[in-house]
Amino acid sequence: MKNYISNQNESVKMFDNRFLEFFTHVHPATPLVIFIPVIIYSSYFAVEKYSMETGIFVLNFIFGIAVWSITEYLLHRFAFHIEPDNKIKKYIYFMIHGVHHDYPNDGSRLVMVPAISIPLAALFYYMFVFVIGNINVTAFFPGFISGYLIYDMMHYAIHHFSMKGKILSEIKKHHFKHHYQSSNKYFGVSSPSWVLFPASPTESNGIEDARFVRFINDDGSYLYYATYTAYDGKVITPQLLETDFKYFKMITLNGNAIQNKGMALFPRKINGKFAMLSRQDGESIFLMYSDNMHFWNDAVRIVKPKYDWEFMQIGNCGSPIETDRGWLVLTHGVGSFRQYSIGAILLDINDPSRIIGRLSEPMLVSSGVLRDGYVPNVVYTCGCLVHKDKLIVPYSYSDLRTTISTVDLPRLLQLLQSGE
Repeated sequence: MKNYISNQNESVKMFDNRFLEFFTHVHPATPLVIFIPVIIYSSYFAVEKYSMETGIFVLNFIFGIAVWSITEYLLHRFAFHIEPDNKIKKYIYFMIHGVHHDYPNDGSRLVMVPAISIPLAALFYYMFVFVIGNINVTAFFPGFISGYLIYDMMHYAIHHFSMKGKILSEIKKHHFKHHYQSSNKYFGVSSPSWVLFPASPTESNGIEDARFVRFINDDGSYLYYATYTAYDGKVITPQLLETDFKYFKMITLNGNAIQNKGMALFPRKINGKFAMLSRQDGESIFLMYSDNMHFWNDAVRIVKPKYDWEFMQIGNCGSPIETDRGWLVLTHGVGSFRQYSIGAILLDINDPSRIIGRLSEPMLVSSGVLRDGYVPNVVYTCGCLVHKDKLIVPYSYSDLRTTISTVDLPRLLQLLQSGE
């Protein structure tokens, strides 16, 4: 690739043929004309045909935007910036993306041509149908396409308008570093800091099972944390992520109690100490306290396998949720044939080592359509949230698809307190 950047508002001809050359120029409003009707139609389908609840629709829509942000980063970094090693690949690279780097001010070559964007959108749509199903995709896909349109409009604005405000100015500065400082860095456009990739040798084979929590400090301020498992192909290492969703900081957890998977931080201090659930022995749930979030030395077992559906192993499914009845903790249980199920326990609000209630039967079981996949007999989640009187539980099954279920929260708490 050559180190050439033009400040002109026009760029070179890509075809001698006028007809072909015409289609290499796209007005920036073209994607809006093509895809806004798709967003409206799919959203209407979700609400009218499938009677999707507002909360579920919004969650799927937001999830779609977030997935687009990741997709944009991956496409930009790994597809649009491949290193061409022959003339044909260089020509293809130049037509797809290189022309924009050489002539970044050409406004007619800032958005993807419909001949590529429409088939690509169709490909993504059917891929998402396969992953999350026909129903969820009707709300998810409008979010994904909205993310694409936001990206396109923001990309155009970055190159042709002055960006006011701290956040927009930072996004423009970040993207211009990609153009004028180092084209091998600063890939994100619509959200430059969202995507997490392995950054250390301990994470070389993956970042797994992140359990995010909004942590409330003593002064009422808050920050987001996530406990996750770093994997280098041989050894797992529990680690901590700290973020305001603009910047991410990975921190190694330390201490004698930092063992195995399944660390889950409580969303506030309890009796003046940080508290966390864990699974030191690989089969039970433990409770830990510490004066320092980064050091954990002592752990006490509070829940061990009891019922048939969890007799091999029990662990948490994310950070505890504070309710007026106690700490609600979703659990995963592993029974015969390594069949995973999702259950729940209720812990005392002031003394989480005391169990108030425990479901004798699981809420969700890997049966029927949920059973078959790359890793069969598994349903798993790393967190949930409360919306009004509903518990929203996103989960995956059999390493095949991701979906969302809702649980009546008052009814669940009633069952936990009654010991059913």
